[in-house]
Amino acid sequence: PPKKAGKSSGKGKKKNEVDEVAVAHVKAFIKSYSLQSAALGIEQLPLPFSPITCEGDAAFGRVVVHPQLGGPSCTPAHIRALTEALALSAYSHLLTLAIWKVCMQDEGAAYIAAYLQTNKTVVVCEMHDSGLGLAGCRALGEALERNQHLTRLSLDH
Repeated sequence: PPKKAGKSSGKGKKKNEVDEVAVAHVKAFIKSYSLQSAALGIEQLPLPFSPITCEGDAAFGRVVVHPQLGGPSCTPAHIRALTEALALSAYSHLLTLAIWKVCMQDEGAAYIAAYLQTNKTVVVCEMHDSGLGLAGCRALGEALERNQHLTRLSLDH
């Protein structure tokens, strides 16, 4: 029995260390997002996650951009700030990127495509009612040629 207790406390310690790393990654993303938004002269979007979210001290695995979340209207510059912050901070916990009812057009799709070309964690990308045209779809197609980790790309209109 004492060995089991020792083993579980060792696992707990490892979990705490992992949580600390995840929290550091979240803080790095938030700092980068703030800097990218300021550099582009835009107000940050209210992203529906907290620095420490959902399951205790776990990092966020999903970002949703939707007009009903309030804040400024999302523009391609907002998509740029978000994707560049994710890339520059090397945020490695994101599994789902969801952009819903945001008119990001081809320019915003190009920023997402550039991010997806090198990202290895996002497995689901949803862009619903996003005003994509041929150029945006082409950019996403080229990104898919380089990204073997994305398992679902949803482009509903």
